[in-house]
Amino acid sequence: MAQKKTFLQDIENPAELFISSKAEAPAPAQTQEAPAGKAPEGYHANPLYIENKSKRLQLLTKPSTAEKLRAKAQREGRSVNDIVNTILEEALREE
Repeated sequence: MAQKKTFLQDIENPAELFISSKAEAPAPAQTQEAPAGKAPEGYHANPLYIENKSKRLQLLTKPSTAEKLRAKAQREGRSVNDIVNTILEEALREE
């Protein structure tokens, strides 16, 4: 009859098969870090954290205020919507 195989003949501690020694440890690979603010190639920004201007808000104002907003927007080469957004963001930032 064939002899039963034993895999632990020459091994004192079987766990040593799974633990690498210091001599076998590979040198850490040099990685290039992407500049801050830009995602690495192939990565995309998570759309859950990107905020865009997609909510509508109806605003009632005096005709003179609306005309002043239009004049300011035209002087600065911006839209009335952009002017109103900037003013609101600055007002809320102060809180």
